[in-house]
Amino acid sequence: MGSISNGPGTYMLRPDTNAPLLRVVKSQGCFLEVEGGRRILDACAGAVVACLGHGDIRIREAIIKQLDTVPYAHGQIYTNDAQEELAKLLIDSTNGLMSHAFFMSSGSEALEAAVKLARQYHLEKQSPEPQRDMFISRQGCYHGATLATLSLSGHVGRKAPYTTMQIPNVRHTLQCNGYRKSDGENDEAYVKRLVDALEGDILACGTDRVCAFVAETVGGATSGAMPSVPGYFKAVRELCDKYGILIILDEIMCGSGRTGTMHAWQQEGMVPDIQAMGKGLNAGFVPLSAILFNHKIYNALHTNSGAFCHGQTFQAHILACAAALRTQQILIEDGLIQQCREKGDYLMSRLNKIVRQLPNIGDVRGRGLFVGIEFVKDKQTKEPFDPRDGIAYRVRKAIFDRNVAIYPGTGSVDGRRGDHLIVSPPYTVSHEEIDQIVGVLADAFRDVFRAQPH
Repeated sequence: MGSISNGPGTYMLRPDTNAPLLRVVKSQGCFLEVEGGRRILDACAGAVVACLGHGDIRIREAIIKQLDTVPYAHGQIYTNDAQEELAKLLIDSTNGLMSHAFFMSSGSEALEAAVKLARQYHLEKQSPEPQRDMFISRQGCYHGATLATLSLSGHVGRKAPYTTMQIPNVRHTLQCNGYRKSDGENDEAYVKRLVDALEGDILACGTDRVCAFVAETVGGATSGAMPSVPGYFKAVRELCDKYGILIILDEIMCGSGRTGTMHAWQQEGMVPDIQAMGKGLNAGFVPLSAILFNHKIYNALHTNSGAFCHGQTFQAHILACAAALRTQQILIEDGLIQQCREKGDYLMSRLNKIVRQLPNIGDVRGRGLFVGIEFVKDKQTKEPFDPRDGIAYRVRKAIFDRNVAIYPGTGSVDGRRGDHLIVSPPYTVSHEEIDQIVGVLADAFRDVFRAQPH
C-alpha cells in the first residue's frame, strides 16, 4: 500500500501535505511552547477555542473527578449530573428564553442538528407544514464541514470540491457587511435593502416552503469578526415571523461570552429559535458543542413524537460536559465575560491608534475579544487584493515569524475575494499581552505591504 509523505516520521494527514507542523510540547496561559523552546503568544486562542487560555488546573481537576466516577455512558440511554447541570446553566443564561439543550462534539454537528430540528418542528407542530424544506443563509458565510452545513455555507473555496454533492434546497441572500454599504447609505437604509432582498428570496422560494433562516450572529472564519449593523437582526426577526420562518443563529465562534455577553444575540434586540454553540463552550479541553432551542420547538416534539430524530455515538459525552460545566462556572466566577468587554475595548482602542491608519488596512471591526482586520489594495475604493496574492496567509506568516499566532481568512467580500485576520485571544489575556499583539501586528503589516507592489 502507498502512503502520503507528510514530513519525516508522520502518519497523519495534515492540512498541508507539503508543510510540516510545529510540535507543541507545553502550554500555559496565553502561550504555547514548541520543540526547541520557542514560545508563541496565542492571539487567536487556537481556532477561537481556548477562552481560558491553556492549562487551567480547575478544568483538569474537574476532568479527573469525572474520570474517577463515570467517564462515558451512552447518551441515548443514560444521563448524568454533569450533563444536567450544564444544560440548566446554559438555559438559565438565556433568562428562560430557551427551553432545552442538546449536546454533540463539533460545530458542524451542532449546525447539522439545528437544521434537522428545524425541519422536524415544521413536521410536528400543531398545524404541520411538511412542505417547508428550504433554508436561506447568507453569502460569504461558513457553517460547517458536513455536506448539509457546507451547503448552507457561502464560501466558494471551501465548497468548491463538493459543489455537485450539495443539498439543493438552500438559497443564499446578501450578507450584512457594514464596511461595504453603498456610498452615502446609512444603517437604516442598508438594513431595509438587506431585508427587502431577503424577502425577495423568501418569495422566490415560496413563502410556505422556507423552513429557517440561518446566520452567524457575528460573522466568523470567512467574514472576519463581522458584526451586523444596528437593527438588522431585529428586522430579520420581524420578517421571519411574518412568514412563519424559524431563525437559527450560529454562535459556534462568537458565543460563550466572547463578544461581551454570554450569547451574542443578547446584543441584537431579538431572540433566535435555535442557536448553536461550540469552541469556547469548554475552552478546548474535550470536544463539545450544543444547540439551545425555544419552548415552542420543544413543545411541538414533546406533544407529538416525543423524540428528536437524530443521535450520535458521542452525544452529550459526560467527560466533555464536565469540562464544559466547569468552564462555564469559571466564566461566571472570574467575571470573564465582563472582562471580554473591557479588554475588547482596550484592544480596539490600541488597534485604532496604531493599526487602522496604515495604508492597506480597510476595516477594524468586531465585538469584545472577537476582532477582525480586513486588508484592501486601495483604501479609498475598498478594492480587495487579488486572491492569488495570498495576502492573508502572507500576513499570518509575518506575524507568526514574530512569535504571535492569529487566525487568517479569505472571502470576506463575496465568498472568494477579501483577506482578513481575526484577533481573538483568551479572555485571560493581559493588557501587556494585548500591547505585544498589536505591536507585532503593526510591524508585520508594514513589512508585508511594503513588499507588495501597488
